[in-house]
Amino acid sequence: MQVHGIGPFSSTLVDPVYELKKEGVFVLTSLLQPGTLTASSPPDCFALKIGAQVRADRGEGRVIGARCSPANQITEYWVEKPDGDLYWATLPELKSL
Repeated sequence: MQVHGIGPFSSTLVDPVYELKKEGVFVLTSLLQPGTLTASSPPDCFALKIGAQVRADRGEGRVIGARCSPANQITEYWVEKPDGDLYWATLPELKSL
């Protein structure tokens, strides 16, 4: 995408994205604005919970967040390694410890 001109610019998602944080699940309608806390998310969004211990090719760590796009059928988990490094990984890349 290329954008030309003078802002302010906005970003509106066609399909909502769900974000898992320690405060709960949020629904995002823009990637530039904070989400809105929601009581539920699609059942297949978050197989892993905050704090889950996992391992991937990039190392062991714990889940500190996730984003799910039901329309695109993908969830990515934000993993923090013991040394503080962070990486994103999908469920097939992760193994629960």
